[in-house]
Amino acid sequence: MARCTKTEIHSSKTKLGMWLGMPPDAREDDERTLDALAKKLGHSAETLSRWKKDPYVQDITQNALKVLGGNRKLAIIKAMMDKAEEGSFQHQRLYFEWQGDIGPRKAPSGDGNLEFTVSINEKQPKR
Repeated sequence: MARCTKTEIHSSKTKLGMWLGMPPDAREDDERTLDALAKKLGHSAETLSRWKKDPYVQDITQNALKVLGGNRKLAIIKAMMDKAEEGSFQHQRLYFEWQGDIGPRKAPSGDGNLEFTVSINEKQPKR
């Protein structure tokens, strides 16, 4: 493969990051696989695989996930809350951890009981 300029490499890394953050069913027909994307960008699949570890590519991927997955995030939160309201202890715990009301599990004590850190974030009435 021919040598690329820094600008071309940067552009390819940006496209890879966006591709990684995109749901597979939303990708172009000629970009469904990493091999196909590599061919389209003019790089080897091994190069793109190596670039996945690049902090720049990871940042682009995370930003793409936030933007492209925003609608999914709301659906996931709603599903978690629905399950919590139905009585699922796991979903209730997850909800309170997500809200910061309880902390992560501590190591079990010798008696086999689990301990949780609990904080109540209630506003005190003004006097």
